Amino acid sequence: MPARSNDFQATVYFVQTHLASDATVTESAQLRDRITGEMREVDVLITGHMGGRLIQIGIECRDRNRKDCVSWVEEMRAKHDDLPTDQLVLVSRSGFSASAGRLPDTTRRGRPGGGVHPDGRLSAAAATSDQAKDR
Repeated sequence: MPARSNDFQATVYFVQTHLASDATVTESAQLRDRITGEMREVDVLITGHMGGRLIQIGIECRDRNRKDCVSWVEEMRAKHDDLPTDQLVLVSRSGFSASAGRLPDTTRRGRPGGGVHPDGRLSAAAATSDQAKDR
């Protein structure tokens, strides 16, 4: 399957390359599914060592007008259950529905986020992105 990308995914990739300076960040990474043996695409993959152990963080991106719902969160969790990722981060430009945000954390998966913290390192990038959308 050819690598697919969009502007939002490229932006997430760009930000992660600057936040994860000691790690390798790959856009449209191909990982082998443990069950089917087929290659699966992960939008952005961060690979690095922590405590002497190789860690892989998969980031899946969605650039839609509607908030993402429980179905997409469950679909991505199921996909990554069979991939060699240690953590899953879901990024949605439009955010997540209330029900998706209430999903409990699972063993190695993060909860769908509540957006960018206004005082956090990504707040300036988010503001710039919002200003560009308003033009």
